[in-house]
Amino acid sequence: MDDEVKRLEELVKQGDADAMNKMGYYYLHGQKGLSQDYEKAKELFEQSANLGNTWAMSNLGYMYYFGQGVLQDYEKAKELFEQSANLGNTYAMLILGNMYLDGEGVVQDPKKAKAWCKKVLKLMRYRNGNFSGYGFQGLIRRKRLWENQGVVYKKIKRFDVKNIEEYFEILVNIN
Repeated sequence: MDDEVKRLEELVKQGDADAMNKMGYYYLHGQKGLSQDYEKAKELFEQSANLGNTWAMSNLGYMYYFGQGVLQDYEKAKELFEQSANLGNTYAMLILGNMYLDGEGVVQDPKKAKAWCKKVLKLMRYRNGNFSGYGFQGLIRRKRLWENQGVVYKKIKRFDVKNIEEYFEILVNIN
């Protein structure tokens, strides 16, 4: 067993929400020598989320959104993403923005999509001409962006937080 996993298991026993979330993630994806175990992942995410961990809320929302180890439930996923986003998690904000933009599991609503994306873009850090953190990664994960990734990267390198409106229009108009 991986040394990190041993250390995390001890922290989980002590009630550490971050350790619960990380172990849940490893079980969800079958990493660090652990077998993929959706039930264990869900249990750990729920415990961590109940302790206020926003990443666990998002990870649990992810499970419901994609139906991984649970019945796919967009409403439950949306509730979990909203809970996480309202506590400041930019990844959850991006997922909500994408859900509203594409009408996946919610009524399509470009205004709500724009509002969530604006929150994310205001919170993201800008370093050396590139965005850092999960916020940017979430933007390029959008299904419609995969084929147009080169275009988006070129636009982002010139992106300025003052251009949030323009940037959102770029996202919305990529087909």
